[in-house]
Amino acid sequence: MNSNLQNQKSSPMGRALNQGTSLFRKSFGRIALILIVAFLLVSNANAQLLCSNPPEPNIIAYGNTTFCDGSNVLLDAGSYAYYSWSTGDLGEFIYATTTGTYCVTVTDGNGCTGVACIDITVDPNPAPYIFSYYSSTFCDGGYDLLFADDSTNYASYLWSDGSSDFYLYVYISGTYCVTVTDWNGCTGTNCIDITVDPNPTPYIYA
Repeated sequence: MNSNLQNQKSSPMGRALNQGTSLFRKSFGRIALILIVAFLLVSNANAQLLCSNPPEPNIIAYGNTTFCDGSNVLLDAGSYAYYSWSTGDLGEFIYATTTGTYCVTVTDGNGCTGVACIDITVDPNPAPYIFSYYSSTFCDGGYDLLFADDSTNYASYLWSDGSSDFYLYVYISGTYCVTVTDWNGCTGTNCIDITVDPNPTPYIYA
C-alpha cells in the first residue's frame, strides 16, 4: 500500500496535486498576513480618527490652592468615563491636603486620554515662643513681662486675656496663652504657666 501511495505522489497527477497544495498554503498565508495588516491599519486609523480631539481636562479647585496646614481643598477633574490621579485615587473628586503637584489622567467614552495638573501649596502654621522676661515664678506683689517672640514676626497677636500686643504684663497665677497670625493668615498658639508665691506672714510672739 505504501508503494502505491509513493507511486501516486511520484506520478504527474500527484506532483501536480502536491504543487497545488503547497501553492494554496503559501497563498493562504499571504492572504492571512495581508488581512491582519489591513485590520491593524484600519484599527489604527479609527483610533486616530476617534482621538483626533482628545479630552483636555481642567482641574477645578473649590477653594484656594494655597492654604494653611490642617486645611484642604476639593479638586474636580470634570465629567469623564475614567480617572487616574497621581495620588492613586480613581474618582472625579479628591481632597488635596499637602503641598505638591496633583495630576489626573482622564479617559473619555472613546478611550482617548488627556492629562491635567495643578499645584497646591500648604503653608505651615506658626509656632510662637513665649519668652518670660523676668521669671515665670515670682512673689505676690511682683510681676512678669511676657513676649510672644517679637513684634515683627507676626501680623497679629491675641492673648487669653483679650489683649493684642506682642507683650503682656502678668500679676497673678494662671496659664497665659497667645494666638498669633502670620502674614499668610495661618495661626498658631502657645501657652505658659505663671506662678505667684504668697508672701510670708510673720507672727510676733509677745
